[in-house]
Amino acid sequence: MSPARAGLIDSILHDRRIEALPASPGDPLTRVELWVAAWVNEAINTLLSDGETVISTSRGTVHASLKSPSRFRHGMLRTQTMDDNGVTGSGMTKLSHCGGKDLREEISFYLTVAVAGLVGA
Repeated sequence: MSPARAGLIDSILHDRRIEALPASPGDPLTRVELWVAAWVNEAINTLLSDGETVISTSRGTVHASLKSPSRFRHGMLRTQTMDDNGVTGSGMTKLSHCGGKDLREEISFYLTVAVAGLVGA
């Protein structure tokens, strides 16, 4: 790589006004950044305790509400998104797990997909 190109890339990566991450050809395609996982984990804690949560990003917002599962019924996760261009979306998902780690992982998957979807919207 030429020094000029390396300098340009370095300036983009360090400019706080730009959301940019370093990438290499060998990077996995399904990687979730640690800060996205942290947002989702914090949102799950709020969702499980309060029944609803909001994840706000520079690209938009995810609102989620939870109808908690019980021994006799499935839970429901509802998500609503609005991206930075005003495009909205929503979805409802029947949860297959009743609690514990499995429920957290299931909710994490859906919230992560919703946050990632803001980038492509």
